[in-house]
Amino acid sequence: MNSDEIQKACRLGDIPSLSEALDKYPEGLNELDSKLGWAPLYRAVICGHLEATEFLLKRGAKPNIQNRLGETPLHQAADNNLLEIVKLLLEYKADPNIQQNDGDTPLHLASFKGHINMTKLLIKHEANPNIPNFVFGKTPLHYASEKGHIQVAEILINSDASALLKDRGGKNAIELATSEEMKKILSEPIFDLSPHTPNRKDDKENISFSNFVDQETEHVGSDSEDSGSEDLSIKESMLEPECEKTIAKRPSTNTYRTFSFGIDLSKNSLFQWLCSKKLEQTFEFLVKNGFDDLEILLDQMQSEMPLTVDILTTIGISKPGYRYRLLALLEEDSMKKQTPSSAHEKTTNAWCINPISAPGVHLLPTLQEWLESLGMSEHYRDFYNSGFDNFEQILLLMNSNYPITEYVLEHEIGIEKLGHRQRILAKLKEESGSIKRLRTNFMNFERENNGTACEFCEVM
Repeated sequence: MNSDEIQKACRLGDIPSLSEALDKYPEGLNELDSKLGWAPLYRAVICGHLEATEFLLKRGAKPNIQNRLGETPLHQAADNNLLEIVKLLLEYKADPNIQQNDGDTPLHLASFKGHINMTKLLIKHEANPNIPNFVFGKTPLHYASEKGHIQVAEILINSDASALLKDRGGKNAIELATSEEMKKILSEPIFDLSPHTPNRKDDKENISFSNFVDQETEHVGSDSEDSGSEDLSIKESMLEPECEKTIAKRPSTNTYRTFSFGIDLSKNSLFQWLCSKKLEQTFEFLVKNGFDDLEILLDQMQSEMPLTVDILTTIGISKPGYRYRLLALLEEDSMKKQTPSSAHEKTTNAWCINPISAPGVHLLPTLQEWLESLGMSEHYRDFYNSGFDNFEQILLLMNSNYPITEYVLEHEIGIEKLGHRQRILAKLKEESGSIKRLRTNFMNFERENNGTACEFCEVM
């Protein structure tokens, strides 16, 4: 006996079948499925079935149960603006401040999407507007400001959100504002507190503005040193958040502190290499498991015992997109090391992500734009949460030994519908050659014009 029938009934919202299946197999109430790690409650919520959700909660389903990506049912309901389901989950003590693997809370997701009433509801139930997500340190207000969601930003500001907290790139919400109106709204508050101060209104006269803005927020890893004041809420274990879309937005390595286990990141070649590949999130997992030397890793990729997907999974790198990219890039660089001249000529290219394209070079769409062109924008978060968050890098993987396959789409990204998987895979195969042509065009343009890489160019 297993929970398949329970999961099927949850997907359909079929309460009589659900009741019968639970009577036969009560242990399946909170059992995670083998493919995606979804509990029955999560599946009922993601399918939008209010009555099935209520039925499961009354039968004792855990409201805060998390899937493999750390998402709770409340995350999914907030992301999809399912107000009635969120009210129900909160009534059954769902925690609005649980962070999924990338550090986002349900309030992050609602703020990112601009869901006004959802934001109000979560705030009413004590959602903390000052929780930063992992590594990039963005709060819900950062997202509202970046996306231009003025009403959401007003709600957050009126609920003690700090406009002065800086993300990992050193930007506060005011600096990320996309309009003068947003800047005005965010600039009006005079006093701010760190995220852990429970009641701003009671303590305004005790707050020093200059002390607040000078507080250190650049933490790395769960073992980072304290900044000299109260911990600013980032208890990280580098739980693999999203990669930033451009090098210009990524934090400078100079902002990172030394790990408590004695590594100076500014001088560490492995960390510098990972940063250049937008994979710095994997550093702590590698080092803590003894994979701490870049040259040895590159040599190992050409040995009889190279790093594998299973090894990276075992050491805690949970996002498949990060595992595949890391292996593909290590393999590529190890080949360059083995045969420097020929391999370098074949594989080294500069890829410019400057919005102003050179003649004959057309910028690739973002992943979200590409999925929208296929009519499948609903799968963006599936890709994003799995570490496949950059369309260009997805195409590069398609030309490596670690391509996206139908198995990856179904079991690791979580796309359940066969038709959707086949459509995505066919289009990826069709377009994977375009990245090679684009990179060749760019290199030809540079040679013809004696150009050099700009600050937006990534050497690959």
